[in-house]
Amino acid sequence: SVNWLAQYKLVLRTALFSGWGLVLVAAFHGLNYGVGGASSQVQAFTGEYQTGRVLVSGQALTIVVCLYVTVSAWVETKRHIYLYSSIAYLLTIIIAQHRSVWLALILTSLLLWLLSSNSAKERILIILAGCMLTFTIVQLSGFAEGFFGEVSQALDDDRTYEARQGSWIQLVDQYLAGSALDLISGFPFGYGFSRVEPNGQLVTYQPHNWYVTLLLRTGVVGLAAWLAILARPMRTAVIRSNLLALAILSTIAIYSWTYAINW
Repeated sequence: SVNWLAQYKLVLRTALFSGWGLVLVAAFHGLNYGVGGASSQVQAFTGEYQTGRVLVSGQALTIVVCLYVTVSAWVETKRHIYLYSSIAYLLTIIIAQHRSVWLALILTSLLLWLLSSNSAKERILIILAGCMLTFTIVQLSGFAEGFFGEVSQALDDDRTYEARQGSWIQLVDQYLAGSALDLISGFPFGYGFSRVEPNGQLVTYQPHNWYVTLLLRTGVVGLAAWLAILARPMRTAVIRSNLLALAILSTIAIYSWTYAINW
């Protein structure tokens, strides 16, 4: 039989090592290149230009998953290491400025809040209060004035989503114009993702939407299979009141709407 206690301890250790590892990555990037937003780029020591954000989207999603694990552990054990880790992870997620990750975290957190017990809600409020206190101190000190300005600008800027939405529509139109076989099983591998974004730029990379990517590559069969893969464990998590599993699956489902999963 499976030793679930050992498995859970392994998950906790993974969340601590992976989460704090990403915190250090974000700190290293911030100290060397500064804290950038969606439109900023920096030149790495290799000479290549890369995003100015302290974490890429996949790293930000990973630390969100680590956050769920440590919050769950804090609610159950009240050990300070899980509380401090949760606060550090949440602050790093905010600093990383991935709005799609923020949205996934907020929507999932609202769902969990509705399903949580009163005692769990109280402990979650402690984590949020710690983050708010830290941010208030930093803001009053004036140390991160530029960062708060970038966050405000990022929240008001919807050009990225408009460009992505325009790409999705064009690619889905191409898919619908395909043959019956293409509709069922998707376009063959090697078929490009060429489309013109609203700014007139021709782009060929895969769309920032896992559902659209699956539809194009695997057709309705593949998309239906992915939805079934997500739906069944989510249903089981709801029935068994496994909020941790529900949080992770819900976040992946929401994140997949604005990002494609690397595979």
